[in-house]
Amino acid sequence: MSVGCLLNFPEARGLFHKAVLESPVGEMARPLGMSVELGGEFLSTLEVSTRDVAALRGLPPDRMLRAQKKVAAKTGQGGAPFIPVADGTVMPAMPLASMEAGLGFRVPTVIGCNLEEDKLFSMMNPRLYRMDEEGLRAAAARFVAARDVDRLIAAYREARRGRGDSVTPFEIYSALSTD
Repeated sequence: MSVGCLLNFPEARGLFHKAVLESPVGEMARPLGMSVELGGEFLSTLEVSTRDVAALRGLPPDRMLRAQKKVAAKTGQGGAPFIPVADGTVMPAMPLASMEAGLGFRVPTVIGCNLEEDKLFSMMNPRLYRMDEEGLRAAAARFVAARDVDRLIAAYREARRGRGDSVTPFEIYSALSTD
């Protein structure tokens, strides 16, 4: 995520000659407006005023982490509700849009991920382990058109079964999310 963003910072131009994007997460930043909303929700959860920087700095890390989990659950932002912000200045645009427009750095780049990438993030949401078929279908609908959900799940189930891998709804979801 951070390398993908840095490749689009005008101030970092010329500092990179090669890059490795390990575990890229699709869009590696959020638009400013959404980030402001999430930040406001975070401060509200902590019961800290937007103007009270000293109070925020004085909070113990465990309280901030608990608030982050609450914000993630409440807003549906998963285990990482706070990621880099495309603010229009430091990061002028969303990284993928910049890259698609040819505005990112032109450096040799390797992109990779782990075999079961999503398992790390799933640990932050224990409800996923109890996912049923209906939950799997709803989750799969975020990846493909509704008409393709059954076919997608069947393809993953068949491939995993053929390798001797588990085909529980959670395992199918994890594979989909990783891919």
